[in-house]
Amino acid sequence: MSVFKDLQTKFKTANIVEQLIYINVAVFIITLISSSFSGLYGKQSSFIYQWFALSSSFDIFTWWIFTHSL
Repeated sequence: MSVFKDLQTKFKTANIVEQLIYINVAVFIITLISSSFSGLYGKQSSFIYQWFALSSSFDIFTWWIFTHSL
């Protein structure tokens, strides 16, 4: 339990950039585990990939304006 407590403390004391990196790593690990289990059961893709994926009709120009303004 101390490992979880240490991670929680590091997350709370980290700045916003480090917190975003921690969240990104956590999402990556969750999708990796999810895809591993979905591959074992014969599914093509997991629901997490479908949840995070952009639709094919999404306009790239709109995404460029949104990210450029940040």
